[in-house]
Amino acid sequence: MKKIILFLAILCFAVLNPACSSNTTIEEGYETLRIRVLSDSYDDIDQQVRAKVVSEVKSYAVRLLSGASSYGEALKKVNANLDEIDRITKRAIVSGGRTYAEKAELKTEYFPTRAYGSVVVESGYYQSLTITLGRGGGDNWWCVLYPPLCADESVVYKSRVGEWLGDLFGRPRPSSDFFGGIIGG
Repeated sequence: MKKIILFLAILCFAVLNPACSSNTTIEEGYETLRIRVLSDSYDDIDQQVRAKVVSEVKSYAVRLLSGASSYGEALKKVNANLDEIDRITKRAIVSGGRTYAEKAELKTEYFPTRAYGSVVVESGYYQSLTITLGRGGGDNWWCVLYPPLCADESVVYKSRVGEWLGDLFGRPRPSSDFFGGIIGG
């Protein structure tokens, strides 16, 4: 019986959700500048270093782009400051006890769909400030620098479907940290 209810609920959700949604959708081709940080490995220390790099570089980039009035201006500012971004990254790596190389570059990369509050950025290929730590073989973190969707630390990443299914089956709701880890936050 639960399977039938679940199937009907998912079907209703899939049919009704687009009509009930109050989200703003940004589709591929819209000029957004992403940031992605790839850790050296899945090792706990490398993940901590990645988190430190994210914190330091994101803080710098948000300040750098605070006055940007267009995508083109944001792109130029980041491109003109890649050396400084490399220096900030290197300092964070060293302070985390690692010595591997880093590389900050602008490139086009694929990103999955992600919601930032009521703004949904569709999957697709977007311009990205990509920072690779060491081999870049571990977890990665990403966000949208321009327009500034990751500047607000109060944004909570949730799965409405996951919460609904948990409620339906009597499971506790996962914390936002859980979904942040899955989604790349």
